[in-house]
Amino acid sequence: NRFPNISTYKSDKTITEEFRMKWVSPYYLNLGKDDNEWIEQINSVKKDFTEDVILKCIGGLDWRSRQTGAYFAAINNSIDLIDIIGVHLLKSEVCFAGKQYAITLAIFNTDESIKYLSKYLDYYLKHPELEFDQIQVFEALKYLDEKNQTSYLLNHKDDWNRFGKQNIEKFENIMMINHSKDSKEYNEAMENITNVWSYNRPSEFVRKRIETITKIKEKN
Repeated sequence: NRFPNISTYKSDKTITEEFRMKWVSPYYLNLGKDDNEWIEQINSVKKDFTEDVILKCIGGLDWRSRQTGAYFAAINNSIDLIDIIGVHLLKSEVCFAGKQYAITLAIFNTDESIKYLSKYLDYYLKHPELEFDQIQVFEALKYLDEKNQTSYLLNHKDDWNRFGKQNIEKFENIMMINHSKDSKEYNEAMENITNVWSYNRPSEFVRKRIETITKIKEKN
């Protein structure tokens, strides 16, 4: 029970199958799309992203509805929901949704956004057994540092490097089961995983997602 002193928002309205088919199923697997067809599809319905729809999605019990609701909140610029989304991020109750929470918080770009992203890293980088959304949250905070010319990420450098080293070592042990250290496969894989956990890694995943959402927000 992580962060036991805070509670996550849960909608008092049941997500019906009709609601799910309209607001969740068509979207949840496609939130990473960035092509014109996707942008046009979301643009055609974004006027219907009411707070009631967003809250019902975010307050659902599964990752499909929660990440879809966070995506809609980003497009709708629903900054008043920042605490709901931030607490969802901290509690990490469902898989897959955390990366969208991080992206939405980065789009909001407020002091509260930075607080939630930083608090997540403060906790989860100290728990190597909980490999959740550390990479995406790291990128989100890095994106905000670059955008705002701040240096909040520096507070997490030592924890990031320690967490990354532990993950690299776990990956290396797995690789050594089937590959020798002088093999091409081993060296390429180790180079890739080292780049993943580099403190200097780019924030491209988060940046690209934000660019797509920004296009949708600005499109008439």
